Amino acid sequence: MRTVVAREVGEPGDVLTVRRVPVPEPGPGQVLVRVDAAPVHAGDLHVIRGRYGYAPPFPAVPGLECAGTVAAFGPGAGDGEDGLRLGQRVTRRPPAPRSGSSSSTCHTIWGSRAASWAR
Repeated sequence: MRTVVAREVGEPGDVLTVRRVPVPEPGPGQVLVRVDAAPVHAGDLHVIRGRYGYAPPFPAVPGLECAGTVAAFGPGAGDGEDGLRLGQRVTRRPPAPRSGSSSSTCHTIWGSRAASWAR
């Protein structure tokens, strides 16, 4: 898969690169999402520049949100659990104090349940 990686703190144009990495395996209770779209927020840019309230260990993959489809389930997560099924359209949001919410067309996965991957 391809992913954008920040090598270190700095200006995005100087420290962001596109890398090919293996598709992750979903862990216990996680859902693997094939990412179709992922926004870049001002908060992402502040983190990369070192101007935010925390700094991830570098190299780091920026971003907290995405939209895509369910590609696989880890142990303890599976078809029917929380209304999720393979091929279902989903969004991934930053952590929130609930396990998920759904509508007729899309299910939101909150927090760290999503092990996302890009095309």
